[in-house]
This record gives sequence, C-alpha cells and structure tokens, in this order.
Amino acid sequence: MESNSAQSTILIVDDDLAILEYAGGVLEEYGYAVLTASNAASALVMLRSNEGIDLLFSDPAPNGRLLKKPYRPQQLAGAIAAALAW
Repeated sequence: MESNSAQSTILIVDDDLAILEYAGGVLEEYGYAVLTASNAASALVMLRSNEGIDLLFSDPAPNGRLLKKPYRPQQLAGAIAAALAW
C-alpha cells in the first residue's frame, strides 16, 4: 500500500463498466478514495463539484501517461502512485 494513498482521491472515467469496477476495486484495495464516471460529461460534473480529486484516470490520454491494458493490480497502483508523485 502506498503511503499517500489514503489522502488521494482518484476519478476513474471509462465507458466499460467492467474496467470501472476492476480499476476502482484495485485502487480501493490500495487505500485510495475512488470516484467513477461512465462518460466525459459525468466526469466534468464531478470535477466541477469536487475539488478533492487528485487524479483523473481515463482511456484517452493524449498528453498523459500511458498504461496499456491489460494491466495487473500492482501495475495500476504503481502508475497511480507515480502520477501522484509527479
């Protein structure tokens, strides 16, 4: 478990319910607070109404870091921790 995970809130955006559940479950196990959105419109509402979101994890990332699917729980947690430290 990462030491900063308890203080970090991650917003996961994906139109695939299985990905939302998998990634959300993994990150919760690593101690992160998790919010999910199934589309960009819902994500924007959440971002505007919640200043406590530390990181957005989504499929399209033209200027972001890349984590290729399928990923293992440790890979996901490591990528999230690295992004938060960046």
